[in-house]
Amino acid sequence: MTRHILDDPRKHVKSGMKLTMSYMAQNRMPRAESMSLHRRPVTRPVDARLREFARIDRGHMA
Repeated sequence: MTRHILDDPRKHVKSGMKLTMSYMAQNRMPRAESMSLHRRPVTRPVDARLREFARIDRGHMA
């Protein structure tokens, strides 16, 4: 007895939606370049912090 055409299992094809979702998830992660910018030390003059506190204390917020 032969099988009916509907009895055959489906052939697996790579879904475009699955590839799109994986691509979106991969691009959502922070890139190495942006992470290195976040981790680099911020160089400021030593007296900059004191100057900013004095400016706020005087009432100059902007």
